[in-house]
Amino acid sequence: MSGPGRGRLPFGIEPGIVGKVPEAPFDGLHRRIRELHVLRPFRRLRDFAFYALLWLGGAALIAHRDLAGAGVSPWWYAGGTVLAALGLNGFVLLVHEGMHGTLFRSGWLNRSVSIALSCTHLLSFTAYQVLHIRHHKNVGAEGDPDHYENYVTREPVLWLMHGARLAAASFLYLVAIPVLAWRTGGRSVRRRIVVEYAVLALAAVPVALWVPPAALVELWFVPMLVVAGITQVRAFAQHTLTDPREPLLAARSMRPRALVSYLMLHENYHLEHHLLPRVPSYNLPELGAMLEPRLPRFVVGSSYLALIARFLWAARTMDATPVVIREQHTPEVAPPDDVSVRG
Repeated sequence: MSGPGRGRLPFGIEPGIVGKVPEAPFDGLHRRIRELHVLRPFRRLRDFAFYALLWLGGAALIAHRDLAGAGVSPWWYAGGTVLAALGLNGFVLLVHEGMHGTLFRSGWLNRSVSIALSCTHLLSFTAYQVLHIRHHKNVGAEGDPDHYENYVTREPVLWLMHGARLAAASFLYLVAIPVLAWRTGGRSVRRRIVVEYAVLALAAVPVALWVPPAALVELWFVPMLVVAGITQVRAFAQHTLTDPREPLLAARSMRPRALVSYLMLHENYHLEHHLLPRVPSYNLPELGAMLEPRLPRFVVGSSYLALIARFLWAARTMDATPVVIREQHTPEVAPPDDVSVRG
């Protein structure tokens, strides 16, 4: 399904693993998959409102604790920090949607909002997008900036890099992403990166002048440390201990509780996202439910903590066996009355 497959799946897909998998999982589903690609602006605005309210709610709890004095329980501050972090984490996830053009139908609006959101985590949207689309195009192969085997060959160093991703990737990527994007991007990419960091610097001036340092630390810096931890665990789960040689095993989908999935903007449906990157996040659960019974095998997990424990156990012997492969010897097939919708 490389070139021809794209004709049978006319959904504006980006190059990626959908062109390398068997056709069977998509047979009879083309009409519904096409519908899942349709953007719903008001549904997306609900995501923006939800994460903004989480951050504002956290800020209110932190402010209440500060105004009420030392007699107030520290749980007010802890709860406020967690809520603020979940809100800021949502902004990071919405930037990811922007990289695939699934925020708004207008390209200009999609890009402008994504650049603004990227300022909340001090990163150039273009730099991040350039590397992320390369990752999708070359997942697990040469040219994938997120595939550590492209940088090192010694197994002990490779496992240390996986551990570093889990422990500190968010901080390392703040430097690595713009550097790698600058080195691999053309003139227009470099110009955009410069402009976006200039916008970030200009936006930082009024914040530095008018926001008290203590408030900035409590309402942004400390919650962003929590966001960094969440991001690292999420990124670690997506491709660590998978098998990039086989497309359906190259990315891991997680199946946590519904609330966790919602708070993560359904980024846990990562295989589904790699198969069809332009399906907006709010439709990924439906895509996952539709495709899962049809996939012959895939890598899946239900607990992030359990996955980390499995990784630490495997690190003792550097056992790279994928965790955990689910095999289905009799995948479901499309009902007869659906066959007619194939493109």
